[in-house]
Amino acid sequence: MYPPDDPTWVSYTISANEYDTAARAITAPGRRLSSIMRELGHSHIDILKMDIEGAEYSVISNLIESGIEVSQLLVEFHHRFKDIGIEKTQNAIKLLNKYGYKIFDISSRGEELSFLRTTRSFFRLWGTC
Repeated sequence: MYPPDDPTWVSYTISANEYDTAARAITAPGRRLSSIMRELGHSHIDILKMDIEGAEYSVISNLIESGIEVSQLLVEFHHRFKDIGIEKTQNAIKLLNKYGYKIFDISSRGEELSFLRTTRSFFRLWGTC
């Protein structure tokens, strides 16, 4: 992970080109959400908020691949980063739409999107079907 140029900021990123700090990169352990859920005995997530500085794209892919039930997904997309771009965000939104996630809110900056899962499994989760 790469630290911000300004030492008073707190947000590290996986985006090597965002900050000019490659020499100060750190390695930190990470775990998949599915592993944490299994360890804690959880079968679904009601609300998942992601502001993870460019890592949201791989987490979204893993979320879909793992079949994790998330009722609401709140994501800050980082397509403004030099090595990411808007196409990655568009592809992530298409993937989420394909698996039943529909946008219900977009921030005025256009980077924070809120999704509601509208598939049948969502309604079974709440017992309305």
